[in-house]
Amino acid sequence: MQSTFSKKELAVEQLVCAVNLYLDEEYVPAITLAGAAEEILGKLLHFKGHKNALGVLVAYVTQFWAPRRGIEKTEKQAIKDANEIKNHLKHFDGSNETVSFNPHFDAFLLIQRAIENYNRLGEPPMELFEQFAQGSRDF
Repeated sequence: MQSTFSKKELAVEQLVCAVNLYLDEEYVPAITLAGAAEEILGKLLHFKGHKNALGVLVAYVTQFWAPRRGIEKTEKQAIKDANEIKNHLKHFDGSNETVSFNPHFDAFLLIQRAIENYNRLGEPPMELFEQFAQGSRDF
């Protein structure tokens, strides 16, 4: 039976699953789900004329972090860097069969971005997101 869903509701469900997986130390699927949620919630913000977490990160990297280190970084490069692991886990282009990353840290970063987008949309606080924040205070 076919049903109709709100993309925002689906993204929130993906984010909740990602946080639960993270708390269960299942970092790779948490990255994939958090990445999907972050992208949908971020695009909802963009279409409403608001800056999303990726936009804030890219602005910081291109306007502050990179110039202070004498590095030239375009917005396109910063976006590619920020989404690198998420995209490695979603796509295979045949050029490399392996990928090196820190699953725990990369899951943390993507979940943080997704939660930031959720909050920027004015959604109600969730106890689960607070548990995530408490559980990741060591980063």
